[in-house]
Amino acid sequence: MDVQEVRKFLADRVQWLGQSGLLITTAGGKTIYIDPSFLSANPLPADYVFLTHSHGDHYNPQALRKIRKPETHVVAPKDLATVATRVMAVGEETVIDEVTVETFPAYNRRGFPHSRSKDWVGYLLSFDGFRIYHGGDTDSGTELVGMKPDLAFLPIAGFVSFGVKAGVEVARGLGATITVPIHYGLLPWTRKNGEKFVQTYPEESVLLRNALKGSRVSP
Repeated sequence: MDVQEVRKFLADRVQWLGQSGLLITTAGGKTIYIDPSFLSANPLPADYVFLTHSHGDHYNPQALRKIRKPETHVVAPKDLATVATRVMAVGEETVIDEVTVETFPAYNRRGFPHSRSKDWVGYLLSFDGFRIYHGGDTDSGTELVGMKPDLAFLPIAGFVSFGVKAGVEVARGLGATITVPIHYGLLPWTRKNGEKFVQTYPEESVLLRNALKGSRVSP
């Protein structure tokens, strides 16, 4: 996809909800949430929700209840089976209405706090002619080399995910048209990680503004 088309898609149809949360709108007006732990006071109802794993900064049950409709598709790994309409393991592919979904491993190479055995995931979503990758929590880029999505959302907090330097190296191998840093800022020492990433990464990248400024849904 042409970089200007991807930039327009990102500007017009993607909101960063803080940490790993995204709200994406399809050309037909369907809403896709990924890891919506943070929400506005009056969020749009969800047509699709994709959960990467069960940690509280990625899965917030109160937030899910607030945006869920009876017909909402909720896709999640096995440890969130009780809230999912579709459980997906690493390496699976399916089509849900207009969205093609592929899962990739999301884990820490040292085995903690995201062990590979938990089968937690990142997602590659394809719709409207765009391919969008969301990494979940991971610091392994081996499985991502050569993916070449139109957009890649990479976690760069460090420790539980890539740091800035590692994220830049993984982004090179991933080869997205545009790479967007996410999963930073919640911890004080990570607040500049997004700026550092876009300053360091030599290819196309975009620094998103947090659309919510940290407004979290509470019980």
